[in-house]
Amino acid sequence: MSQERRQTILATVAVVILFGAYEVAKTLLFPGLETSTSHVISTIVVGALTCIAARFVFYKQYALLKERELANQRLREALAQAERSESLLRAIVESVAEGLVITDRETNLLLVNDAARTLLNLSERPLTRLAELSRDPQIHRTFAQALSTGARAEARVETREASSQQRRVLRLYAAPLRLHDGQLDGVVGAFIDITQLERLEQVRQEFLANVSHELRTPLAAITAYAETLLDGGLDDAENSLRFLHTIQRNAERMRALVNDIAELSAIESGQVQLSLESIPLRRCVNEIFSHLAPRAAA
Repeated sequence: MSQERRQTILATVAVVILFGAYEVAKTLLFPGLETSTSHVISTIVVGALTCIAARFVFYKQYALLKERELANQRLREALAQAERSESLLRAIVESVAEGLVITDRETNLLLVNDAARTLLNLSERPLTRLAELSRDPQIHRTFAQALSTGARAEARVETREASSQQRRVLRLYAAPLRLHDGQLDGVVGAFIDITQLERLEQVRQEFLANVSHELRTPLAAITAYAETLLDGGLDDAENSLRFLHTIQRNAERMRALVNDIAELSAIESGQVQLSLESIPLRRCVNEIFSHLAPRAAA
């Protein structure tokens, strides 16, 4: 289990523990608290804890990207310190998963490792110039920028996988190569496959959007009915009871959403063992209809 996943699980557990501690403290310290007020406070606390957990997951994904960038930076520093020995240089670059391309000041290719050939769909034929490597103008602009400014440059590059023709997204980091007394001798380019990372980012954004939407509706209803009760609606016995039932129903909806999030986290962490078996489809459909009927009627 990776450290990021372990931290995410710990954060989820911490949120659950904090909510449990809050419920216990509320019961002990305020035993006479009204039901409506208790539901409103609990709903707000659940929403706040959910937002905190979602923000924590976002920053962990961002930290993962920064860690990859730092790893690439350390690699470039290692290459800068290495001698121009052919055997030592190839031993280093062939051992990394990132695609490495090194050019001189005239964009002649000094080195292209196997990972770069795979990521850029290159054959085994010899390559001598950067133009033979790719015709993507973004790649040429990034190398030219690093060469002209003497500073690092980066770009997002899209290619196609050779076998499946699926879209592949690469992050290109270009850094100036200085070998002799700080003189600019060329450019080191590192291609990193971020396809999966972008997919995870898209899933994260969709997840946050769905959670925000699902929380916004019941929270708005709870707030509206609670304000109505506080503004004098408690004097109306018939309507106040209906308002309280509505608040309770929306609070249960938010609680179910939080439970679903916790279950998803447990499934992704591998803590839930699924037992697959065959069941009658009709019975399964009838159970689902029976479970959703009260919500549909409401």
